[in-house]
Amino acid sequence: MLPAGANLPAHLAALNAAQMAAVTSPASVLQVLAGPGSGKTRVITCRVVHLIKSAKIDPSNIIVATFTNKAANEMKHRIQSMLGSELPSKLIIGTFHATCRKYLINYGHHIKLWPNFRVADAEERLRSLVNPSYSTSKSIIKKIIKKIKSEMDPGTVQARISHLKANNESAAFYEAGLMKTKKVVSEDIAKIYRDYEDELIAHNLLDFDDLLIRMVELLRKMPQCVGNIEHVLIDEYQDTNLIQFDLMSLLASARSVITVVGDPDQSIYGFRSADRRNLKKLLQCYKETETITLEQNYRSTGAILHSSLSLIEQETSRPPKSLQSTIMSGTRPTYRKLRDNRSEGTWLAREINRIVKRTGTMIHYGDIAVLLRSASLSFELERGLGRAGIPYRMAGGKRFFDRAEIKDVMAYLRLINDPSDNSALLRVINVPSRGFGESRLNKLIAESEQYHTSLWTSLKSFIGGNTRLCGRSEDKVRSTLGAFVRTIEGLEKMNGEAIDVLIQQIVQKTRYRQYLEAKNPHDFQEKLDNIKELQEFALDARLREDDLPDIGLERNTTCRTPLGDFLAHISLMSDLVGNSEETAGKGILTISTIHAAKGLEWPVVFVPSIYQGSIPHSRAEDIDEERRLLFVAMTRAQRK
Repeated sequence: MLPAGANLPAHLAALNAAQMAAVTSPASVLQVLAGPGSGKTRVITCRVVHLIKSAKIDPSNIIVATFTNKAANEMKHRIQSMLGSELPSKLIIGTFHATCRKYLINYGHHIKLWPNFRVADAEERLRSLVNPSYSTSKSIIKKIIKKIKSEMDPGTVQARISHLKANNESAAFYEAGLMKTKKVVSEDIAKIYRDYEDELIAHNLLDFDDLLIRMVELLRKMPQCVGNIEHVLIDEYQDTNLIQFDLMSLLASARSVITVVGDPDQSIYGFRSADRRNLKKLLQCYKETETITLEQNYRSTGAILHSSLSLIEQETSRPPKSLQSTIMSGTRPTYRKLRDNRSEGTWLAREINRIVKRTGTMIHYGDIAVLLRSASLSFELERGLGRAGIPYRMAGGKRFFDRAEIKDVMAYLRLINDPSDNSALLRVINVPSRGFGESRLNKLIAESEQYHTSLWTSLKSFIGGNTRLCGRSEDKVRSTLGAFVRTIEGLEKMNGEAIDVLIQQIVQKTRYRQYLEAKNPHDFQEKLDNIKELQEFALDARLREDDLPDIGLERNTTCRTPLGDFLAHISLMSDLVGNSEETAGKGILTISTIHAAKGLEWPVVFVPSIYQGSIPHSRAEDIDEERRLLFVAMTRAQRK
């Protein structure tokens, strides 16, 4: 600690007492518990600057590990602005995975890793390079599952393998542990896991989990690779898993000098194997650890913090700590109970407009965020905002009707309603795949343009044998597309049925669910939830369809169908994006998941759908993590 009254260096001048203690602490191992809005990033960056300027540590001997590239880049920028030199370029600062890759490229040959290894991203995992048709993870997983005659879901297997790797369990280790249990499901995972590892090794590939595992292997064999490292700093420490804890210890093995910054109350990534017990583990493994708590909150009003703390303090296992607002108390958070999602969306839009109008120029749409448990819950909200003319953006995602699965189902509905809708046919003719690729499609388009017919008419002509498009495999493609046409024509006969039933039939008869599951093994359930949301809206729209009053004049109703009315309603609704001159230049509202909003803040925050099944989620295994998720959402708010 610097003596009171001392002339403070610029990087220390704006710190409060707790921040100052954390930045200047001489402890070899320091644990900083930083609540929301307490200046976590400032403490890390100022501590790095202090280590360089006061402790005279060479920047190349400091490692700063983050969880996102965005966080790493922000820290680099702040450190650069404080140092005013090129020194930060020598810092080893980046995500865990990026840092491991740097070391493995340089020293991986010590563990028989070829220096030209490639990193398999989420879409390349489990790719088979032997057969080019296996272009994504789902293909090789399916191949292995088929080989061992298992009925396991590919996405489930991949998530399980990632979890095992996060806990440093190799295929051999996992398989050895099954000798006593003899569980068939676990044995299947073990076989797939083993084949997966063999595939990666054979083609010099590492997945993201492997980067950490192989780095641990390297440092255990060659600790001198990090013999120069004098200080290791870890951001968002509560989100680390077992392998990352081991990695941290090995990176700091030369001098055991570590700083971790985190908040157990914001640990919300258990589904990614994050283990907040690492906070206690640090104290157990490093007895000399000093703990400093940052309790001054510079973001939220006292009223918001009081409600947030009342929530999180129900978790009795959390470390005792509090938060004190540096801002006036403010108004208490509002809890509003509404009848259903539709009512909630309508009320939210009305309340948002009320706040914007009431505050004059103080609060604009860009100052407001709506934070959701899941993106699949956004439909009624988007609908309400659209009707109210409120401009919005989906942070890290797409608007409901811009999502691929919704576009696909809507295209099927449009094609059923009007087979001459060329754009609808172009979207779904090969979804799911029917062997009708771009080359054949271009020939079909040319045929249609030559004879001035719709694509549907040209397609039926091809199926009837009147047109040649495909060469040698023509009979097979003709048969597949014939089944597609018969499916659409069969669904046409259901045009008078309820739209929600029609959507269900589309998903079933086209095997669209299986297509989604194969293409998106990690998030297909969320995509199915989006389709279910569309079905519920279709049912609701049918019940609430407005019509002109009867004034005694004859009306034409012969051309109207429930499907046609529904599609027209959707078209009009999706155009309501609030681009009026009145809102131009005043920003647009943000819709985000709570997970994606972590680390961000807005003057006004709404958190809808707080009910059993959403928060806490129906599939949640840890009720405390659900509580922490809501705590994170509430503490994004500055004023209301």
